[in-house]
Amino acid sequence: MWLNLLRDIFIRISRLLRGAAAGIATPVSNRVGAPVATIHQRIVKGGFVIIRPDDLEGEYELPGASNTFASFLRSGSYNLPVTRLLRFFAANEGSVVIVGADLGFWPIHIALTFHRCHKVWAIEPDDRAYELLVRNIHRNDLSDKVFPIPNCAWRKCTEISLVTFPGQLGRAYVRGNQPRPDENQAGNVIKKSTVTLSALVPDQKISLIVIDVNGSEFSVIFGARQLIERDRPILIFNCPHGMLSWYGHRSDILERLVLELGYSCREALDTRLTLLHPFRGLVLAMHQSVAKHVFKEIAQVRQ
Repeated sequence: MWLNLLRDIFIRISRLLRGAAAGIATPVSNRVGAPVATIHQRIVKGGFVIIRPDDLEGEYELPGASNTFASFLRSGSYNLPVTRLLRFFAANEGSVVIVGADLGFWPIHIALTFHRCHKVWAIEPDDRAYELLVRNIHRNDLSDKVFPIPNCAWRKCTEISLVTFPGQLGRAYVRGNQPRPDENQAGNVIKKSTVTLSALVPDQKISLIVIDVNGSEFSVIFGARQLIERDRPILIFNCPHGMLSWYGHRSDILERLVLELGYSCREALDTRLTLLHPFRGLVLAMHQSVAKHVFKEIAQVRQ
């Protein structure tokens, strides 16, 4: 058993090193075991790999030295609990908005599995992540369905300064609200135009909005109020109490905003549970007209 495992590790690390040395993307199969993650973190520098996670449709190019790839090596998947949650809504008709699209994992998976979805708007303001997002959209032949947006979703249309840090691909923070970096880590400041979701998709029927934006979730939802009141989309959003506090908000304030729009909120990964504040986790919110029935149905299927 151990000999086979070591042989497997050697073969896969050899492939990664060849890709890293050449600066090209290297295909990597699933499930290679925890030891590889440790080895790859120490050895692979600067190369790109292509992964096909167990829980997602499509294939994805990403840096070989990224934390996302290390996690994939350990588990073979991207985020199985959230993927299972998304399956409940795969038959819904309408377009989808992903705010904080990162390298394209959710936009591409949704475009490939939500067969009644017309368009997917993928918003990612981090230039480094945006470049890979565009490449992954083309890699999966989805240029006619997934539309990348390099702006920052916000509560109003303006211009703001974002700060990015080395090694934090897909994580951009509004200047003045970013976490304190390590003493040897300097942030890179970039100017970005902002859009509100209501202004971005004024004529599209939106059935689902997914938001993960490092603490600025309140501002994104505030700017989407008209759209939410019009279409009553499903909302899946991160509610990180600590990060929200960087922007002067709290998890209970964010929930109150959503409740005022006529919604009910539950813990996304256990819809039997209401939110206990301070809350740190993923939230599923649905309009009150359907929430009780759907929350109950999801809980029953998961039991």
